[in-house]
Amino acid sequence: MSTPVDSKESDELKCTCGLPAKLRVSKTPRNPFRLFYNCSKGIHDQCGYFHWADESAATGDRQTDELNLIRNECIQLQRRMGEIEEEHEDEKTIWNEEKSALMSQLSTVQAELDEMKKRIKMANESDLMPPVDKFSKSDDEADDAIIIHTL
Repeated sequence: MSTPVDSKESDELKCTCGLPAKLRVSKTPRNPFRLFYNCSKGIHDQCGYFHWADESAATGDRQTDELNLIRNECIQLQRRMGEIEEEHEDEKTIWNEEKSALMSQLSTVQAELDEMKKRIKMANESDLMPPVDKFSKSDDEADDAIIIHTL
């Protein structure tokens, strides 16, 4: 006759090696501080067992296991959707900041251009500026070259 097994032992997850799985903490950017179980052997001797602590373990009942799997997938998709929404908001903020900086630069350049146009117009309309045709004269009738003299 067998002896009753301690409830703690029966609830304990076992890896593929048959050893109790070790609870660890994820340090990856995608799953920071998320708890998981894996083989308790050294890193080079592990059997490859892996199970997230927040996901239900297999019960042996196919329907229950499928429902648990679907629930876990929904939870992961909701997490991922939250991450994507957060990334989108961050990118949107950066884009708006860049847009604002570019619009400011555009305003500055447009103001400088308008000021230059105004100065050119004033210089062209000034009495001190002789007409352009007084600066040039033809040196030879056969040659179409124009000589410009500066003052």
